[in-house]
Amino acid sequence: MMQFQLDRPVFKSVEQKKSVIEKIRREVLVELHMPFGVWKEIGKFMTAKAERIETLLLEKSGLDHRFHQRKKWIEDIDAGRSSTRAAHIQDMENSEIVGDGYLPPLEPDKVPFEVREAYFGLEDSLHRIWTEAGMSYVYGFFQSSIFLLSAMLELIIEQSLHLKGLFAKYELLVDEKDRTLGRLIGFCQNEKALERTILEEAWKMNGLRINAVHMKIEKKETSTPPDEHPLVALETITQVVKEEQISIEARAFPGEGLLLDFSDPSKPEWRRIAMYKPQAIEAFRVMSGLFKALRDYQRSS
Repeated sequence: MMQFQLDRPVFKSVEQKKSVIEKIRREVLVELHMPFGVWKEIGKFMTAKAERIETLLLEKSGLDHRFHQRKKWIEDIDAGRSSTRAAHIQDMENSEIVGDGYLPPLEPDKVPFEVREAYFGLEDSLHRIWTEAGMSYVYGFFQSSIFLLSAMLELIIEQSLHLKGLFAKYELLVDEKDRTLGRLIGFCQNEKALERTILEEAWKMNGLRINAVHMKIEKKETSTPPDEHPLVALETITQVVKEEQISIEARAFPGEGLLLDFSDPSKPEWRRIAMYKPQAIEAFRVMSGLFKALRDYQRSS
């Protein structure tokens, strides 16, 4: 069995492209006695095909390399922040912060048939948002936790209105584009659909939401030092082992602030500026209380 003769003129321009030549060797097995023009066209076609194959292989190799680089970065971040995240998980297991946690819905036979689909249609979303809010807190995205918890409050109030037979009236009176959490609480207040204590806590949650979304305090406190800032909690990110300071954290994310604390000059410590952590803790306290109160309210409806 014969192969292409690589000393033919058509291959002179690709003599250095050994990988391309090897692909041509594998692709073309039999040499046919044809005019040079035919050889040239066959050679151009096979060379272009081999170069396309090589380009695709290089691109795949580059993508694989970039993927493994990103994977390594994630692994380093996860390993470096494991202590802080473990502390955050402890917060999410603290009943003083999260109360009784996620509470189950009513039994199906306790929900009127005509609103059963609407009621349980919101339940999966409630459970998912509660979980996502907790995971956002664990990973240090405290402002996002507040957004999610306020969305959860909106859902469970709407769920309660379905049970009371008032949601259709809310839809009729309030245009869809205007259905904010504040408007929903206001409707419940006007209709006396919820108890006064629930409404008070709901307005408190809405205030936390507004502050997190519109960042009014953050905009006003731009010159306030981190250790005096009302939105900041300082998280220690180093530990002292045998009188030596040992870093236990990965590098900061873009936009993330660090503070070197000299409170004890003999043991200076790095602390991370955790924006909105105090408000996130408060949001979990308020929302867990509201969740229980609204579940109890649903059972009494």
